[in-house]
Amino acid sequence: MSIGLHNSVTCPSCSLSRHATWTFSTTRRYRRITIRVLQRANFAARKQNIQIRAGLLSIFMPTKSKQVNKAVDLVNELLETASRTDGGASTSQDQRTTIRDLAEQLRGAGGVQNPVYSDLVWGEYEVTYASRPQAAGGPFLRSAPGKFIFSNQKLRQTLIPTDNLVNSVSFRALGIFPGNAIQDAVIETLSGTMYKLTLQPAKIFGVQLGPSKSIERVFDVLYLDEKVRVVEFLPDQSPNSNSSEPVLFVLRRLSNVQHPESGTQKQPSNQLQNAWEALQQTLRMNDLSSKQNGAGLATQAERKFKQQNR
Repeated sequence: MSIGLHNSVTCPSCSLSRHATWTFSTTRRYRRITIRVLQRANFAARKQNIQIRAGLLSIFMPTKSKQVNKAVDLVNELLETASRTDGGASTSQDQRTTIRDLAEQLRGAGGVQNPVYSDLVWGEYEVTYASRPQAAGGPFLRSAPGKFIFSNQKLRQTLIPTDNLVNSVSFRALGIFPGNAIQDAVIETLSGTMYKLTLQPAKIFGVQLGPSKSIERVFDVLYLDEKVRVVEFLPDQSPNSNSSEPVLFVLRRLSNVQHPESGTQKQPSNQLQNAWEALQQTLRMNDLSSKQNGAGLATQAERKFKQQNR
């Protein structure tokens, strides 16, 4: 009897201890579950926020690949349209408007930053379009009689790394005799996108055309890459200026020439390479001649000194 009574009685202190232990463990379990739920909710919110920001950036800030693809499409369309204008001489109003719009779009489509400072600016180009046709080749050659007498005209512009520029028009006089009209210029850098040309009078078959007076022209580079150079002639704002409207030029690259101080050098065309090698050969000959003259003077001075001291 005493034993049964003893087994039915529980210890109050033990019961309280087990209850406290169960309550503490349950509280910790719920706390962990709550923390995990909050963490997952926070992660989902942050992920959704990142996705929203990425979507907004893709709308208002196009990726670089999209900008490159857009520039490529604009360049191809520009060259295709300009190639059908005979250097600007046979251009409809719709073509002029299209070329102007494409050039303005290319201005903000990327391309080489600070193109005047880039080695990519050097090279040989074909003038595929000029908004004022007489600006490329001169008023006589590009006129109807001039194109009839000097047929098969090809407009070229070459930028040489010695800050020189050569405008040339190759043709066949009367359709038989080959010839060239040449105009030299010196390039002066004004900024990363602008340069000034000091143009000399043009020559046909070595005969100078017009008075021997140089003229200055300022150009703004709107776009430059491996295929095309788009520039705009900025007219002089002085009252005595003959030009009042800007002239847009589209020039398709024919060959590349790197500056001799740069690490890599691309292969230029044969004509440009021969001119560059001739210039380097002349400089080497002048340098060698000056050294030889200096050595000769030194030898004469030594002989005279020895004769006086005998």
